[in-house]
Amino acid sequence: MADLIDQCKDGEAAIEAWERYLERWSSVDPGLRQSIERQVMLRVLDTRWSAHLEWLEDLREDVSLERFAQRDPLMEYRRRSVDRFA
Repeated sequence: MADLIDQCKDGEAAIEAWERYLERWSSVDPGLRQSIERQVMLRVLDTRWSAHLEWLEDLREDVSLERFAQRDPLMEYRRRSVDRFA
């Protein structure tokens, strides 16, 4: 994959590198390929979910200041979190 990224600086080379990568990937045992794809997907989901939870924690701290603007912090938290998630 690192070789593919290095080759992506040139448009035509990127296309050729991607085609070679797909050929090699299709020759991998289907069971192994499915296992790798599952692990990658779970890692991406875990990373994104962790980042979202960190964002929600920061939001919780931010909306606590909404009291000074005479707004309900809970409603602001709900509104902003739904907007972010959607």
